[in-house]
Amino acid sequence: GGYIGGMLGLDGSAFNNPNGRAINADSLVTGGLVSLRGGFSAVGEVNFVGAIIGSALVAYGGKFFNSGGIALVLSYAKITGTVYLGRNPGKNADNAENPPFEATGIVGLRSAKIGDGMFLNDGFTAKGEVNLMGATVGLDLVRAGGLFENPNGQALRMNRAKIKGCWYWTPRLT
Repeated sequence: GGYIGGMLGLDGSAFNNPNGRAINADSLVTGGLVSLRGGFSAVGEVNFVGAIIGSALVAYGGKFFNSGGIALVLSYAKITGTVYLGRNPGKNADNAENPPFEATGIVGLRSAKIGDGMFLNDGFTAKGEVNLMGATVGLDLVRAGGLFENPNGQALRMNRAKIKGCWYWTPRLT
């Protein structure tokens, strides 16, 4: 692990390690948010296992690709604020500057502690398992149009998850 007193901003960055970890931030501590948006892309595993994020995790429009493996993992992480995965709701969805969030591979938040809410909004697409087993979401879990698909198993796993607020599950808009 390492320590960053403020935010970790990787907006627009591209990481490529198809046979391993594209980013290894295991046990990283940040004093601010982690931002993986604005054209961010990773081929290979993005690992934030056991990280402590001092604010939100924002991945509007992020692309994570690790087919047959782990695309994004935040298991046992503590995120003080909110987790945002999808399109930026403050921008027009038809705007090319507001791309969708896409993950091919496992998105793992097993036993993660999220202080506020978690938003899997319109523009969220996961092709592989989304694992929230044992995770705690401090406020609401909102799936407003997100797409989950996994032809080889469960698309969403939430055994023993705790949602302290509401769970909103609305249809995908076409």
